[in-house]
Amino acid sequence: MTVEIRVQDKFLPENQESTLVHFQSGRASVRTEGTPDVIIELDVVDFSSLIIGSISFQKLLDYSLVKVSDPAFGKELDQLFQVAQKPICMTSV
Repeated sequence: MTVEIRVQDKFLPENQESTLVHFQSGRASVRTEGTPDVIIELDVVDFSSLIIGSISFQKLLDYSLVKVSDPAFGKELDQLFQVAQKPICMTSV
C-alpha cells in the first residue's frame, strides 16, 4: 500500500509537507514519485500523537482529526499505525 501523508503545521506553515510512503511486508520506504492508494491529511500535532502511539488512527477518524481520500482504507490505516505499547510517563511525582 502506498500512502501520501499531508501534514499541516499552523505554527510553522513552511513545515507543511507531503510525503509518499510505501508499506510492504511490515516495512516502510519513502518514495519520491508514484501514485498513492490513499491520501491522509492531518495536523502535525495529531500526526505526532499517532506516530508515538498515544492515539489510534481510528480515534483520529472518529474525532474528524484526519481526512482520508478513500474511507475504505480506514481499517487498513488503523492497523498500519498500531503500536505494540502506548507511551508511558516515567517521571516521579
